[in-house]
Amino acid sequence: MRLFLTTKASALVLMAAVAACGAARADEPAPTLSPGLYGQFVVGAAHGGNPNYDNSSTLSVGWALGYRFTPNLGAEVFLRGLNFDLNLFAPDREYAYPDRHAGVALTGSLPISSLFNVTGRVGVGQTTLKRDNGPSSSRTNVSAGVGLALQLGSHMALTTGYERYTGVHVDVWNLGWELRY
Repeated sequence: MRLFLTTKASALVLMAAVAACGAARADEPAPTLSPGLYGQFVVGAAHGGNPNYDNSSTLSVGWALGYRFTPNLGAEVFLRGLNFDLNLFAPDREYAYPDRHAGVALTGSLPISSLFNVTGRVGVGQTTLKRDNGPSSSRTNVSAGVGLALQLGSHMALTTGYERYTGVHVDVWNLGWELRY
């Protein structure tokens, strides 16, 4: 738990520092993102109110495929793994735990400098709940997130962000790589 809180605090400090750098360079022209197709790969840490996360966060891996209609507005389909447990010898879990979330989202981007954009997303999708010794189920829920993108040219960006999955009470902090076509 302490590591998770330290990671959260570090991420918030980093985002604040980057935003401050962006504000200091606000006199430079902001980049414009071209409309078009993009793909994203993210990796991060999932944590939540489920007993699955009692000891620590778990690895979260995901992808997104989207289309930017304007420089500031887009839509995407995405998949996030919410439980990547490498402990093969763990006892069976008798409770349902969030395994993955597949959904669609509206995305937004607001340039704050020539290098950085603040990003946001809101979506809806299905979260698959698994049991080690029982049937899987699914639950429809809303997801929302905020983040920061470092523009590495017109076709690539590094991203960081926070996502919340309601109904299953899961938080995900992630780092990503976005390619634009």
